[in-house]
Amino acid sequence: MLRGNVPEERPLADVRVVRRSARRLQRLLLWSVGIVLVLVWAAWAEIARHDRTQAVAAAARRQANLLTAVSHYLGRALSNADALGSFLARAYTTPGTDFTAALSERAAANELFTEMVLCGNDGLGTSTRPGGDRRAWCGEWLRVTPVGARNHPAPPVGEQGVSHVPLLTHLPATPERPAGVLALLVEVPRLLGLLQDYSIPDETVVLVLGADGVPRARWHSQRGMADQRAPEAALLPAVAASRAVGQLHAVDGQIKVVSARTMPARPLVLMVATDLTATLADPHRRARQAALVAALVSVLLPLFALVLLRLQGRIAAMAEDLGDAHARLQALNAQLEEEVRARTAELEQAYQELETFSYTVAHDVRAPLATIAGFAQALQDAPSTQGDARAMHFVRRIQANAAQMNALTEALLALGKLTRASVVSAPVDLSELAAEVLAGLRERDAGARDAQVDVQPGIVVSADPVLMRQVLENVLGNAWKFTARRMPARIRLDANPGPQEGWTTIRVEDNGEGFDASQVRDPFKPFQRMHDAAEFPGTGIGLATVERIVRLHGGTVAIASVPEAGTTVSFTLPVAPSV
Repeated sequence: MLRGNVPEERPLADVRVVRRSARRLQRLLLWSVGIVLVLVWAAWAEIARHDRTQAVAAAARRQANLLTAVSHYLGRALSNADALGSFLARAYTTPGTDFTAALSERAAANELFTEMVLCGNDGLGTSTRPGGDRRAWCGEWLRVTPVGARNHPAPPVGEQGVSHVPLLTHLPATPERPAGVLALLVEVPRLLGLLQDYSIPDETVVLVLGADGVPRARWHSQRGMADQRAPEAALLPAVAASRAVGQLHAVDGQIKVVSARTMPARPLVLMVATDLTATLADPHRRARQAALVAALVSVLLPLFALVLLRLQGRIAAMAEDLGDAHARLQALNAQLEEEVRARTAELEQAYQELETFSYTVAHDVRAPLATIAGFAQALQDAPSTQGDARAMHFVRRIQANAAQMNALTEALLALGKLTRASVVSAPVDLSELAAEVLAGLRERDAGARDAQVDVQPGIVVSADPVLMRQVLENVLGNAWKFTARRMPARIRLDANPGPQEGWTTIRVEDNGEGFDASQVRDPFKPFQRMHDAAEFPGTGIGLATVERIVRLHGGTVAIASVPEAGTTVSFTLPVAPSV
């Protein structure tokens, strides 16, 4: 019966779904890891490329600034040479001027030029430097100096390891003097004096070239003016053709970042070349660090994915186990439901049999009780018992016990019916219902009781009105009964917030006889009496009836009592919803 009610295919289908989901998750995780790794290395390549481009661009900007600074400095130096050359040319062509004295005077007054040389076409040469024989240089200068030239920069000449750049000015012939050339010699360090204190982090070369492509001066960021070899001069045609800043060219097997600029109105070209390896040192270092991070990610991410896959495998296995357990639980639930249905049917049958038995007992018991009561009444009225006090006492005892037995039978029947009573909830005003019950109690005693009754108004609960009347009749009836000896008797009914929202606690308090609660294990048990029946008659079913009715409504009942001080009965009920 158990396996027939639970299909076998469903747990297997659930397991297959779990396995398919696990495989899909594995593929998704592997694809995700692969995509993330591709993106990581693509980002590394893009960052490295961008960093390299920015480094080259920064080097090009530094080169442009350096070209501007050297151009301005060199321009001022050449302007000074222009002024001096013009002055000496006028002195040379002015009749009667002592040119040699003027030359010596200017050489002493000007610190930029280390030597001034006059080369005549007649082969004679005059130098401001004592003992200087410049006839070998003069021949070359007379050959290369254009007619009308002013401070034409010639290729450098050297003496004792010192390189000079000659600035040549053509001197026209006069009646007093032959044509010639004036050479103003400037040491290379003075020509590029601006760069003496210049600090550049990368390996950089500044080159001054003539229009013929021959170097005039060279400065190295690390070696200064010591090395005047200029392999970079071979790049002049390519650099001049593109006219771009920050070009990449190879020089002696090294890649250089090269920029060039032509000086305005001067037959000179300024060139700056920076070693690309030094320029890219920081980007390469950052790229290596980023590559290390990417490599760590490439190692850790698959390891993390592997851990996730193993964890997912365990979860899938647990899910399969849970699926099997769920199937077994469903089978057990089905079996339990079947057993509950069978047990419920048995209980229903038992209740029906008990109810039938109760009515049978009640009928079979009440019939003899009625007979006994009738015979007792007949004995009481019989002439033979008249005047016999002892006989009349026994007859009255028989009648009282028969009445008590009949009341117990009725109470038991009522209590049994409560076990299966249906609750029809509706708003019930307990205050009004309590007032009615108390009025009935006063009327029964014909107003002979001095009782102070305090009922809190407006206590409205959601309950069965008929059952609530039984509750109040029992609780208030007990309070009325057990305060019979109190002068005055005090009975109070009030309500307080319940243990949870939507519930209220009803309290009935009196100053009656009370009892020792510690001596009573279960005051709500049927036939549980706290006082002698001779003093306070009753069936012992009242509190049991109250407890069952309140429990039918989902509430609880409690009782507290102190001998000679009174008793408090409290019970919880749902509050009626507000309209």
